[in-house]
Amino acid sequence: MNSSTELLILAKLNNFEDHNMFTKRGITLGNLAAEFGTNVKYLSAIIKKYKSDSFKSYINNLRINYIITKMESDMAYRRYKISYLAEITGFATASSFTKTFKEITGLPPSLYFENKNDISFCSMKK
Repeated sequence: MNSSTELLILAKLNNFEDHNMFTKRGITLGNLAAEFGTNVKYLSAIIKKYKSDSFKSYINNLRINYIITKMESDMAYRRYKISYLAEITGFATASSFTKTFKEITGLPPSLYFENKNDISFCSMKK
């Protein structure tokens, strides 16, 4: 892959992030590559080099960071059901959302924000 192709794919990924397109349910490496007009191998290599170790962890980290930001900036999000939070972040089920949230932050969503009022979480698990 030449450097101009790499930069083009990276720019498309940044746009993907800036417009919160990662919240679309059912997104796959294959359909994102097709949308970007590239192949799976190139997209996967760019994600690994610049973003995360895998497509799945890349998408999951974007989704969890997105909802944490929403919940920190708007207290109403803390009152929503887990199923709704899962839906707006693109997870297929509430249980997959909760499991992923816990894998990334170390706590389930309810405890994360309950403890957030008492403890400053300076860093998240990768």
